[in-house]
Amino acid sequence: MLLLVLLFAAPSVNFQITLLFIGSLIIGLPHGAMDYEVGKHLGLCHTMKKTALFFAIYTLIALTNYGLWIIMPLAGFILFLVLSVLHFSEDWEDESLPTKIMFWAKKLSFAIAFLCLPSIFHTEDLS
Repeated sequence: MLLLVLLFAAPSVNFQITLLFIGSLIIGLPHGAMDYEVGKHLGLCHTMKKTALFFAIYTLIALTNYGLWIIMPLAGFILFLVLSVLHFSEDWEDESLPTKIMFWAKKLSFAIAFLCLPSIFHTEDLS
């Protein structure tokens, strides 16, 4: 998308939505499907009852965020960003830092920077 904007004029909103939908299908769904495997690895899905609870909580978080976004868009968006920061911060592991606080500060700062990147290129739109 960024390459399209840099090379050509910004695509229409409908085209952007279509690209985001395709991206969600190609990347988002398989990525979300892996959360069950992560849950199993963490011991959250060893029994049928724990697996059902895992899926119930997972679905409840998604529905709560979606519902809040519909009812209160700003609060829903902020919750979405907070959940995204926590989720993306799990991608970076660096146990070489001397304290847990520094470890978490580094993880969270990388995730926040990653999520804030669009504001560099689309400051006016985000305002």
